[in-house]
Order: sequence, then C-alpha cells, then structure tokens
Amino acid sequence: MNEKLDCPHSYFCSGCDAITHTYQTQKALKIARLEQILAGLSAPSIQFQSLGTHALRSRLDFTMDHGRLGLFSHITKKIEDLPSCLQLSPELGNAYLHFRNIQHPRLKGSIRLRVSPKGEVGFWLDFSNEDVKSLLEDKFYLLELQKLGFVEIGQRHKALYTKPDGTLGVKTPEFYPWSKSLLFSKSVELLSTVASFTQPSHISNGWITQKISEWSLALQPQNILEFGSGIGNLSFASLANSKTQLTALEFDSLSFEALQLNARTLGVQDQINGLNGDFRKDSSVTFPEPVDLLLLNPARNGVGDLLKNPKLNPEHVIYMSCYPESFALDIQNLVTGGYSLKEIWIVDQFPQTHHMEILGHWQRI
Repeated sequence: MNEKLDCPHSYFCSGCDAITHTYQTQKALKIARLEQILAGLSAPSIQFQSLGTHALRSRLDFTMDHGRLGLFSHITKKIEDLPSCLQLSPELGNAYLHFRNIQHPRLKGSIRLRVSPKGEVGFWLDFSNEDVKSLLEDKFYLLELQKLGFVEIGQRHKALYTKPDGTLGVKTPEFYPWSKSLLFSKSVELLSTVASFTQPSHISNGWITQKISEWSLALQPQNILEFGSGIGNLSFASLANSKTQLTALEFDSLSFEALQLNARTLGVQDQINGLNGDFRKDSSVTFPEPVDLLLLNPARNGVGDLLKNPKLNPEHVIYMSCYPESFALDIQNLVTGGYSLKEIWIVDQFPQTHHMEILGHWQRI
C-alpha cells in the first residue's frame, strides 16, 4: 500500500483523481479532510476502514460518444475511450470486456453497467427518445446486449422485451436482486431496477450494512425514522428485532416502489411504513413519536431543515454521507441540537480518488 497504483489510462482519465499518491498518502489526506470538518468538536479518533486499493466496483457509469466508451477527461475536455479500468471488480471487468466487444452504434448517451452478487449482468441505457426509437427499430444492437444481460432503457427504467411479432418494445420496470443487505443479521437479496441507486460496491456495502446492524443491535431502537431510504439497503440492516418500527422517507418514486416490494418479499411490511416525497421541503409530514433513532443517508444536498424540526428529538442519530460539504453543514445542526459524536468512520469505498464515505453515530448529550 506504500506503492502507487499503475494504471495505463491515468494520463487522461479523470476518474481516479488521487492515483498519483500512494494509498497511505490518500488515507492521510482523507483523515485530514475529515479532521478539518470536525475541528472544534469533541470527537473520538477517526477510524479508517480500507477494503482494498482497487477492484471494488460492482457498478460502472460511463458515456458512449460516437464510438468512444469511457469517461469525460478534465485534461482533454472530451470523452476518452476506456478499454479497461482497475477499479472494476473481476466480475464487472469481465462484463465490461464482453460489452466492448460487440459492435456499438455511433450515438451519444449514458450507460450504467452492473453485476449482481450472483454475477448477473444488467445494462441501463439513457439515450434521447429519438435514438431509443432508432435502436428499437434496428434491433441488432439491443439484441446483442440482451445476449449479455438484462436491458433497461430511459429515465423511467423501462424493461426491454420482444413482442409476439418479433419487434422490440419497452414495458414497465422490472425488479431483480441487483444487491444485498442484512435483515436480523442475515444476508438478504434486494430487488431494484438496474438504474436504481445502490452503493457502488458489494464488498463495501457488506461492511456498511454490517456496521449499521451492529449499532442497531446495541441500541435496540423501537422507532426509527430514516431519511433517504432508497430501496431499503440501510432500512433492513437497522431493524434490531421483530418489534422495531421504521418510517422510511424517500424522494425517488421507483426506489420507493422497490422499498415496498422488498419489505413485502422479506416479510417485514408491517414493520416499515414508507413515505414518498421531497421531505427537505415538505414540512407538513407527520413523523412517528417518539423517534429513538434517526437514520440519515441523504443525497448531495444533505437533509436541509429536517434536523431543525422541534418534533424530532431522538436519542441517537446515524449519519452516512459521501458529500463532506453537506455533511459539514448538517452536523452543525446536530451540535446545535445537543448531540455529541460517539463514533466516526471513513469507509474507503472510493480508493484512488479524493471521495470518501463518512459514517458516524451521534448521541444526545
């Protein structure tokens, strides 16, 4: 870990913006950044969880640009073709290699490629409506993709299918087990669309859900309020026992649908009450009282005024974020609200970059 990772594409690829540093230096820089955010607080030592220097990702987002398949380069200011990537897990790297070997149309759009814990391959194509129509009519490219894995198309995550007359069409989203979580300390499959947000790595997500489960088992909350539940990844891991009740707040409608489906599939629909909406702006929503544990996993813009809500007075708060800027703003509200940081982790699921996942446990003083 004292050596730099040697990548043949690092001279143009902007994906790994810290690859010029040794891994030990990357670790030191991330810890120093979080120490700066926590400056002035009475905080425990920052703990750092490494999961490896590379080959973690089970999901890849990239761009197709008229023959090039890769990422935007801040150096060349264009999409650079990326034949391989050291960040990909062996399973994802193999899927990406097979994907690159088919003949691609000279179009521009975004693509998500993912592999499930069992190795199934999924594609999400986000192209213009005109290009989607062209691909459906031509058929060849989409049929080649179907040989490699499951295909979704467009912002509504519609599933590709073959009509009785042999033509191709798209239908309502289909949910498959693209990721895993924990429920009562046991591994469970989570259903979602290919395009749904999940943690980028099965390996790092396994560590994160285990930590959430351990904290919840120790705290034994009876009523949990979760902001940013997504498909239920942290929701299920946080259920301490069969009596724990969780209210899940989620903005994205398809993620919310997956959450409800997962709750029914796992038999805990009576323990999870899902609410769909923009709760950063909606002050009319009624929260359960009392809340023992507030579980936060917000998007880039943080949790907004939620932490200022006088009706929320939980004993414990668990906050997970990969956006230090909004995390820094939100924890000021926690401090003002009378909370003390009990445990703080950097989960390094983005090695070779300056990005980091922060996971902290706060308790009311």
